[in-house]
Amino acid sequence: MIKKCFRCGSDNLVKVVSAKSLVIPEIKREVESGAAEVSCGCAGFLSSHMTRCRNCGFEWDNIMERQMLQRE
Repeated sequence: MIKKCFRCGSDNLVKVVSAKSLVIPEIKREVESGAAEVSCGCAGFLSSHMTRCRNCGFEWDNIMERQMLQRE
């Protein structure tokens, strides 16, 4: 199943991680390859990462994603 944006339906998504998580080699490789971006926010996330739609800019975390999928 391909993950899609809940707002516009695009599959042009990117994982957004906190700068602190760059100490994890797998996440650092994802950022270097363009599969993930680093958030410049200092507050951190409620969950492990956010997902951002590159088309419309809508962002969500895995907690919100589970709630949205339950509504479908």
